[in-house]
Amino acid sequence: MYRLHVIHISVQTATELSRGLG
Repeated sequence: MYRLHVIHISVQTATELSRGLG
C-alpha cells in the first residue's frame, strides 16, 4: 500500500512538472 502511495506522489509530481515546463 505504501509503495502505491509513493508511486502516486511521483506520478502527480511528474505531471505538475510537465505542466510547469509546458
